[in-house]
Amino acid sequence: MKQLSLFTILFLGAISMAQNHKDSQRLSALDYMKLYSNVNCENQSGTMLEHKICLNKKFQKVDSVLNRRFVSYLDIIPNDSLKSKLKVYQENWVSNRRLQSELYSMDAQGNSLGILYLTAMIHTTQNRIEELELLIGR
Repeated sequence: MKQLSLFTILFLGAISMAQNHKDSQRLSALDYMKLYSNVNCENQSGTMLEHKICLNKKFQKVDSVLNRRFVSYLDIIPNDSLKSKLKVYQENWVSNRRLQSELYSMDAQGNSLGILYLTAMIHTTQNRIEELELLIGR
């Protein structure tokens, strides 16, 4: 029983380490996201705030796909040492994504800052998904 409990703790810990939801949680908790239910992202009226809200939701979806792909990739790696290295690499990649997005949006202000930041977060995340799909498919 102790072995099963220890295995469960280690397994769930590995899964939670594999998935980094910090950016997704941070961005979804921003005050302006309380207005999401009032916005139709399929038919926006054209305000910058609506655009930012819809980009934020798009990032949530893309980041969720990335996390699932990363877990799928870890599942096919038989070597625990390599899995650990990949988790560290992914954590570093997440930090790099954030920094790249900050640099991309650094000269903007107001809603433009959020729009540029989210656009960079989405683009960088989509590129990472493509990388993982190549690795999974080989």
